[in-house]
Amino acid sequence: MARVTDTGTLDLPSPYPGPRTFRPEERDKFYGRDREARDLTALIVSARLVLFYSQSGAGKSSLINTKIIPSLEEEQGFELLPIGRVKGYDGFEVRADNIFVYNLLASLHQLGEAPEALGGMNLAHFLDNLVCKDSRYAYDDRYEWPVDQELKPRMLIIDQFEEIFTTNNAFWRQRDEFFRQLGEALRLDEHLWIVLAMREDFIASLDPYLHHLADGLRHRFYMQQLRRDDALKAIKNPVAGLRPFDEATAADGIGAADLLVKNLLTIRNQGGDGEEREAEFVEPVQLQAVCYQMWEKLRADPGPTITCQDVEAYA
Repeated sequence: MARVTDTGTLDLPSPYPGPRTFRPEERDKFYGRDREARDLTALIVSARLVLFYSQSGAGKSSLINTKIIPSLEEEQGFELLPIGRVKGYDGFEVRADNIFVYNLLASLHQLGEAPEALGGMNLAHFLDNLVCKDSRYAYDDRYEWPVDQELKPRMLIIDQFEEIFTTNNAFWRQRDEFFRQLGEALRLDEHLWIVLAMREDFIASLDPYLHHLADGLRHRFYMQQLRRDDALKAIKNPVAGLRPFDEATAADGIGAADLLVKNLLTIRNQGGDGEEREAEFVEPVQLQAVCYQMWEKLRADPGPTITCQDVEAYA
């Protein structure tokens, strides 16, 4: 059960991170995505270039941090490069042949300032000289790989990839070259795997560049928002050993977590009759925001379980 301080508050960090991305160290709090994690991992292993997309707020980055990266590293034997981004520097403020390539390279170089040479470097050359030193990656063109070193397959995940269409728009002509270099890197390095994670509303923007990529980027995985049963896992499991939700009884007919999911699924007609209908999915970001807020309010109202009354009062 939860520890209670002298002031009567729950002396525990919140089991719900709230409306933000789950961090890698929060994998024990992330529930409801086992099927997606299994299926996406299988697709990534079988295809060297994968597009992973969903609605905004569905939890792509959280799934990557808590499920996909650990599975690829610990079970599939991949070397995971730092999470890449094409957003970062303003093209008007740095000297770079291609600002999108430059931002990606800068996001992968973790030791010190980005080398000045990055401005004229292509992706394939950079990756050939990207070296891990004390768990940090850095570009080093003088590094000599040991002759007997085992080469693991390398995984490059570029998160929030829609940023290639939402940032540095004055340099839109450089997008074509970025995609050309992405395809070139895959052709030249048979040990390289790439995952592009992006919002679904930018998928059509990829069409002019697909000819640069292997198989036209046909290996794709779409992640829906949470269905009822998965939403229940995301609500109940993080607090199961702390302050569990009351289960349904014959007297009340509905459990506390079921009541919370019901509330999250309810759509109210804004017209005159106020009729309520049930949505198909729960929005993960809304679920986390509501649960985080509820837990913070429960700190001042300790008890052995979370009841329906708690849900009605605090969620």
